[in-house]
Amino acid sequence: MGHCTLAISIGARSMRCSLGTRCALSISRAGKPHFVVVGWPGYAGALSGMAQARFSVTLNAVLSGDPPELAPPVTFLLRDVLDSACDFDDAVVRLRDSPVTSDSLLLVTGTKQGEMVVIERSPKRAAVRQAANGFVAVSNDYRSLPSTSGVGAVAAQHTSCRRFERAGELVLERQPTSPTECFAILEDAKVRMDITVQSMVLSANKGLAEVRLPTDKSHA
Repeated sequence: MGHCTLAISIGARSMRCSLGTRCALSISRAGKPHFVVVGWPGYAGALSGMAQARFSVTLNAVLSGDPPELAPPVTFLLRDVLDSACDFDDAVVRLRDSPVTSDSLLLVTGTKQGEMVVIERSPKRAAVRQAANGFVAVSNDYRSLPSTSGVGAVAAQHTSCRRFERAGELVLERQPTSPTECFAILEDAKVRMDITVQSMVLSANKGLAEVRLPTDKSHA
């Protein structure tokens, strides 16, 4: 799409009803759009968001096996960074280094060519995975940060590898250049999960935050 665009699906069995109602909360500063949080009415944190002319970020679930920490929830950290980080580099540093209470995978894109990373987090550890072949993909497993052996898996991890590989195949076949083409990848039968409740395309460069509910196609 020119510069960097973030496309993501949110999956959560317990949130199907609340997230099934699309909600994009736009926050302004001095009368100008500052950032957008995509979620549902009444939620204080951020699972994903777009800071206009700065960066976009979203969160995927994962388990490392590390013990939880007494620290802010990652959803509150995302909300704070969307509000106060000055640019992509500042956001990456803060999301990488700030203590958090639990594990996460953070997909971050900026406004310039090549500004795209996945930050793999546990409460005290972090690894930053860079783009390859002009894109970076994330599902629900660690690719750079070692996880503790014997840890149980979140539901999405059971199909994570094949969804990751399929998404990569589709991007390599045809680099998406529009929100419609991004959504086509997210809605592919081998990419979308049965617990998907929202798909979105975010572009800080274009000030875009488009959210769609899942279609009734078969899925992974």
